[in-house]
Amino acid sequence: MQQWCSTCTQQRATCSTSSSSSPSRPHTHARRQRHVNKHWGLPASKDTPLRHYLRSTLTLRDHTVKGHMLALCPSLSDFGKEDVEPNLSLLKVIAPWDQVRATLLRNPALLAVPLQAWYDFFAALGLQDAQFWQLCCNNPGLLLHGSVWQAGNVLLFLRAMGWTELEVTTIIIPHHADIL
Repeated sequence: MQQWCSTCTQQRATCSTSSSSSPSRPHTHARRQRHVNKHWGLPASKDTPLRHYLRSTLTLRDHTVKGHMLALCPSLSDFGKEDVEPNLSLLKVIAPWDQVRATLLRNPALLAVPLQAWYDFFAALGLQDAQFWQLCCNNPGLLLHGSVWQAGNVLLFLRAMGWTELEVTTIIIPHHADIL
């Protein structure tokens, strides 16, 4: 009966990094990653300033940043610390830290959008910090895929239709933000 390497699905006899002394011992996480990179010809992963910043600021392990956050939002790897730091600072001001951390783990793309522009836009409409935070948590798609200019045009249209600013901030934004 042939044995197979649990990491790369090669036969253990042809797998160059399988442990011959202990064939039943699985690869450790770091060894597994090096093994997969070597087997498939991938470069070794490098620690970037952004990964280091997210790891230290959000108190995460490297595999959470690399394997989860950057996998959910690959474009985030193109950003630097100076790009995401203002968003993180803004979120820290308007919400409790544990909620910010949990929301960013679910939606790391929030670090890659111009949150300050959105915050200023909604603050000008009269939204409080807690309402903006709820928008970030419940309707991140608006912030991720919309634009402030487009949302402004929709609000102008709603005002032309007779909606008051109070109705927009209490009905439309909290419950139907997707139309913006």
